[in-house]
Amino acid sequence: MRHRLVTRGAVALCILVAVALIGYGLAQAMTTSHQQTVQGTSENSPHSGEGTKANPRRTRLEVGLDGCTKGWDDPGAGAQVFDIKNTSDRPMDVVLLGTGDKAADPHIDPRKAQIYAELEALGPGVTRSMTTSIDAGHFHFSCMPEDGPVVDGTDTNVPQPSAELANSLPSPVQHAAPATEQELIPYTQQYEEWVKGQLPDIASQADQLKDVIQRRGPNWREEAQSIWLTAHHRYMTLGGAYGAFGDLGDSIDGTAAGLPQGPNDPDFTGFHRIERGLWANESPDDLLPLAQGLSNDLSSLQDQDLAVGALEIGLRTHEVSEDIATQTLSGVDDFGSHSGVDSARAQTEATQKLVEILRPLLADRMPADHLTAIDQRLVAAQKRLDDASAAHPQTAPADLPVPERNAVRSQIGQLSEQLAEVAAVTDIRRAT
Repeated sequence: MRHRLVTRGAVALCILVAVALIGYGLAQAMTTSHQQTVQGTSENSPHSGEGTKANPRRTRLEVGLDGCTKGWDDPGAGAQVFDIKNTSDRPMDVVLLGTGDKAADPHIDPRKAQIYAELEALGPGVTRSMTTSIDAGHFHFSCMPEDGPVVDGTDTNVPQPSAELANSLPSPVQHAAPATEQELIPYTQQYEEWVKGQLPDIASQADQLKDVIQRRGPNWREEAQSIWLTAHHRYMTLGGAYGAFGDLGDSIDGTAAGLPQGPNDPDFTGFHRIERGLWANESPDDLLPLAQGLSNDLSSLQDQDLAVGALEIGLRTHEVSEDIATQTLSGVDDFGSHSGVDSARAQTEATQKLVEILRPLLADRMPADHLTAIDQRLVAAQKRLDDASAAHPQTAPADLPVPERNAVRSQIGQLSEQLAEVAAVTDIRRAT
């Protein structure tokens, strides 16, 4: 487990893709163009299209600090492309909220409103397209400018389409209710308690590692390597808690990246420094202080308050899989054990635990088949990793035969794409 965060820009792109996945069968018929510059919208024709997949309704809207989405004055059900221009001087998120209830009061209750579409970080002066599909009901846009209060658009009544047109319109998106911090706190607390429950066993394994090095028996190095592999695997299953351990996280599982002297830097400690010594034939005298330091750090970690944070738990469920792809499988944190395949396996277990804890929340916000697909992908990825480990033990991921290496990367890549939806539906929006 690493004490680091994936860049927000990369995650934002994944979340935007996931918002489309939550939703709707238009993805193959229309470009989900939250990154595209708008083309082909006439200045004299702010509205066009009839709402079918082949001919979606296209509407030009403007958002700013003085009003959210001016111009939605001809609403209609069906497939939508909103070409939204930010006229303000700062980036803002734009969300389409609605009740989807044709009998509801025109004023949308934020507690009941659900998310039908979203654009994140729409830059000043930039126009981007929001695609979705809606039914008759009551809707409004909500704009969340950077460093500014939320600006709500007016409530808009989308009328029933004619009977003739209704038969040709696509179904509305499978929308997600906005997650609240209050909803996520119990799941975060449950995860924190689970993490705390794993620490005593990991600390005990670190103590065993120290004792084996200290005794210097005839096979001490092989025994120490075996204990190290077991302890490190167990620690990696705590992947969703990275960042919650503070400086101790760096001391326990940090790498030599960024240190002035690299792997020879005296501040390089913890699992990976011991790994380097065990597999590079360093002496027990060199390794014992390092093992003692790891034991002390893990003991201190048990006394530390953990704070994963309701704002982060869903995001981390996704980021662990990204970490597998960018760090573990690339070998940047391999200091001699060539145990990257095993570490990746442990990280999928970390993801599995997070999905298990979040399952009640996810089941209310994701299509059932999407959640099932994630479960199946986790099992498939683990089987692929197990097969690679059995066929090529103690082989770095980069040194696996090309077919096996590509198969592992494919499974992890697909898993990461699917988990982006978890990050999307647990993303906490500001109250409107």
